[in-house]
Amino acid sequence: MNVAAQPPRTDDQRSWPLLAARRDIGEWRREVGIAARALGAGRDAVHVARLGVTELLSNVCKHVAEPQCQLVVAVEGEVLCVRLFDRSHETPRVTTPNHLAESGRDLWLLRELAFDIGYTLTTGGKWVWVHCALKDGSAVRCAAHGCDLGSSSTTRSQGWSPLPRKPEEGE
Repeated sequence: MNVAAQPPRTDDQRSWPLLAARRDIGEWRREVGIAARALGAGRDAVHVARLGVTELLSNVCKHVAEPQCQLVVAVEGEVLCVRLFDRSHETPRVTTPNHLAESGRDLWLLRELAFDIGYTLTTGGKWVWVHCALKDGSAVRCAAHGCDLGSSSTTRSQGWSPLPRKPEEGE
């Protein structure tokens, strides 16, 4: 697992600079699960956070030439937010999966499990993020903005974009 430095730790956030590599995704799933539990996340939030980091890192490995990333797990009020910065401006898209295909359903599944997913473009790349309720059984309303980036090392974007969804058949 490639980690450039020890993650900054605060009462409400864990952060790691990393190089995305397929061989390390399992380890990052474990780290995100540990961090989410330490931040007070319930079982459901830990599950969504682990699935989220798996999908986000997999997409960097598949679609981004530069593997340098920043992974953040944070608590914002009643929300657990997992976000990943990468150096690509290619925006993610959620499509209706072909259930017979061997790939292409992960972002769709993540969108179904989380209450909010999206991306924020910056001058240096993008943040892709996943929101879920911190505690099991809590009703958190979808915010009309992305996670607070809270990092002086990245360019902050004012824009917010939910991941677009392709209409279901019959809609």
